[in-house]
Amino acid sequence: MLQRFTSFFFLFIPLLLLSQPEPKAQSKVGMALRMIERGDSLLEANQYQQAIELFSKARTATDLLEIRAMAATGLGSAYRGAKDYTQAENSHLEALQLRRSAVSSTGILPAVQENLAVTLNNLGIVCRDMKATKRAKDYFTESLEIRRKLAEKDPKKYSSNVAATLNNYANLLSDNSDLVTAEKLYQEAYEIYQNYTGTKTPRMLAEKSATINNLAALYVSKKDYTKAQTYYEEAINITEELSEERPEIFEPNLMTMCTNVATLFSDLKEYNNAIPFFIKALYYCNKVLGRTPDVYLTDLQLLHNDIAVAYLNLGDLDGAKEHLKEAEDLCEYLTKIYPDRYPTGFMALYENIGYYHAARKDFTTSIDYYQKSLKLRQELLKTEKSEEVYFKLPMTYMSMGNVYVANQDFKNAEEMFTLALQACENAKNPDSDNALFYTYKSLESMGNMYLNEKQLKKAETNWYQGYRILEDLVKKKPNIYAFDAAEFSYNLGKYNLSKWREHPNKTNYEQANGLFEQAIVYANKVKGPKSDKLKELTKPFLLELNPPVEEVKEEEKPAKTKKEKTDKEVDEVRPAKEEKIEKQAPAKSEKPVKEEKSKKEKKAKDTEDK
Repeated sequence: MLQRFTSFFFLFIPLLLLSQPEPKAQSKVGMALRMIERGDSLLEANQYQQAIELFSKARTATDLLEIRAMAATGLGSAYRGAKDYTQAENSHLEALQLRRSAVSSTGILPAVQENLAVTLNNLGIVCRDMKATKRAKDYFTESLEIRRKLAEKDPKKYSSNVAATLNNYANLLSDNSDLVTAEKLYQEAYEIYQNYTGTKTPRMLAEKSATINNLAALYVSKKDYTKAQTYYEEAINITEELSEERPEIFEPNLMTMCTNVATLFSDLKEYNNAIPFFIKALYYCNKVLGRTPDVYLTDLQLLHNDIAVAYLNLGDLDGAKEHLKEAEDLCEYLTKIYPDRYPTGFMALYENIGYYHAARKDFTTSIDYYQKSLKLRQELLKTEKSEEVYFKLPMTYMSMGNVYVANQDFKNAEEMFTLALQACENAKNPDSDNALFYTYKSLESMGNMYLNEKQLKKAETNWYQGYRILEDLVKKKPNIYAFDAAEFSYNLGKYNLSKWREHPNKTNYEQANGLFEQAIVYANKVKGPKSDKLKELTKPFLLELNPPVEEVKEEEKPAKTKKEKTDKEVDEVRPAKEEKIEKQAPAKSEKPVKEEKSKKEKKAKDTEDK
């Protein structure tokens, strides 16, 4: 899953803004500030409970409004880290009340206004976590309004804060599928960072890296993979520099960013490019584990699994073997730690191990692992009813069916594909996009099975039934399903091309050519190397089926016999292997054709027409 990073911070301001307290009060203020500073360090180390205790004490240590507001802000951040969003919102609301009071009495001071903007920004983030979209928008809008006014007067000091709120607001919009507006806000934030002339502090660079990472994630959502890759790599470069000074803070982010890039390449089927980034993510994961044992073990297991999948897709079984073993060992260890919730982690891994053994032609062991995964999926469905979980079931059935096909066990294969189709029919909403998509995939797999059995009519029936479903999905959501439709059109086109080569008739010609043309149309609806590669694969087939023909206007055509026309048409579409067929000799007589033709001449012309 692609992670979006949040610009989440609060400011410490000099106490010169406040009236000088009495000596005894000064000691209380100093104690409160030390507790806040220590709490901030605990926040960075993800030690949220200890941070909550310190911020709670600091909040009651003094009556000074700004110190109490700072402590309440820290407390809100700690509660958010502990995922107690209700308490987080309450703490930030307390800070908001205190800072509105400060603004009402000293509103002309930029630092006081900025602190208010910080609190509004943080409340927007917490409301986003709580899915309270309307409240979040209101808080971000007010924060942005304050910060824009401050940046107009002092851009070096405040413009980066505008970018931070833009990033967080864009995250909210992206969550709610408003990608157009989100892109505008991310790009505005990016331009601010690119043109920033103030001091490039670690905090500012971290926020810049977060914005660039989020912009990359947005382009992944829009399937603009070229831009996504460029922005991801830029974010990684910035974060690597930051990690040299603060590895404990930035190495977890680097692990996530490298995983995102690797996943992007995997989705594009560029596994040779994906593996180095997965290995890099694995390196950072191991470094993080050295400081916080067990916290990132699940990430480690998933990385080993993802690396194994990349090697399997490259056909490098030896490269996959080691990582599959590491992932399986970690799953067993994690099951002991989390017996109630972690067995589901085995499901994808079992299927990958099943795929590995199928590639080794060990079909019995392969099916055993798939059966283990299937059992876990069925158990999970007793408690978890989400679509995401449910539609893993037909995927598992299809995978098992493909193993049976590879082993020429068509009876069991047909049973598995039938079960996959039944699972789609029995879905909570069988007309949902997910149900229809997996129905199409099941029909495609069934068709491939019948092709292996040489039952061509059954294969075509299933393929075209699935193709019609896919066409309807593309009409609704072209950005999601267009590439699948392009790929399927291409594969069906190749099938009809093989039929045309064997039987060069008009029907096979038109079906093959039409499917290749449709593949180009669908491929044009999506962007990225994956789509471009498919178009390059398709074009040569179009050229083969459509050799260039010189078109001559009707009135400019020289007089020719029907015999000559027929010979040319045959030459244009006839495969090389049929060139041995002898052509009829042209008529020797050049006399005008009589109105009454003899039966012999008519018979000769009929033969030529055929």
